[in-house]
Amino acid sequence: MEEALGVLRFEIQLLKKSGLLQRRLRNKKLTLQDVLQPEIAYCRLVETLNAMCLGVDFQTQDAAREILDRHFSFGKATRRYGLIQRLQTQSMEQIKQICGRSTFYADKAILREFGLFPPSAGPASLPALAMPPLETLLSAGAVSGDFTNAEEAA
Repeated sequence: MEEALGVLRFEIQLLKKSGLLQRRLRNKKLTLQDVLQPEIAYCRLVETLNAMCLGVDFQTQDAAREILDRHFSFGKATRRYGLIQRLQTQSMEQIKQICGRSTFYADKAILREFGLFPPSAGPASLPALAMPPLETLLSAGAVSGDFTNAEEAA
């Protein structure tokens, strides 16, 4: 377990039906070698982390009101702060019914930009997870670009 300290394991299942890699690589017939390029894995990891909001600082609820007041009028800041508070006690489906789906999604997108969605339940702010540049990983030997044995293993 000590050897795994600081190691991020990332698994992704790429379905041929989705056509994601075919479109990205502009190639209809992919080989395993095409899929195992470090650049492709790196891009997918960064995209996934961003979709999970891990590229944004997570702010505490105490900081939320200050952040919202600094960027929005009193009315908009209060409504969005109220949304954060309601998310602590109500489900998203209940909130969507009360305020309307489009309003909910618009406010959610704004809160996400400021690191307020998903709302923090803890007392500490968390910094964004930043990936080092791929070139740094390749030069440090953290990622190997040689996957010649991977085809044999598969």
